[in-house]
Amino acid sequence: MRKLLRPWLRTLNGDDPILEVDADPTAADFIWSRGTKVIVVEVSVKVDRDDVDRAYARANTLRGAGIDAVPVVIGEEWSSEAVKSLAQSLGVEWYVQKQLSAGFIALRRIPDDAEDTEDE
Repeated sequence: MRKLLRPWLRTLNGDDPILEVDADPTAADFIWSRGTKVIVVEVSVKVDRDDVDRAYARANTLRGAGIDAVPVVIGEEWSSEAVKSLAQSLGVEWYVQKQLSAGFIALRRIPDDAEDTEDE
């Protein structure tokens, strides 16, 4: 994935972008592409404010490079209802407590590149 991210990140600060670790998408737990979107995922057993903030900041870094990036958190439970509300207000999608945000459901419906190729 670093190979994919490197050219995008170069558009930010040249060949050697220096990013804060919380905003560095290469430090994300998972990154995958789905159609034209890039999903930036933070995974935690108990999703807390830091997880939401990191997912948001890392996706925002890619957005700064012109990428349609979506922040996502995945976990067993929320640390509090306030954290869930924060995720909603920031547009961070989620799969937590076996519940999916509406945006996460929409992401799952986007065909991946392999399905696009088969249709052509």
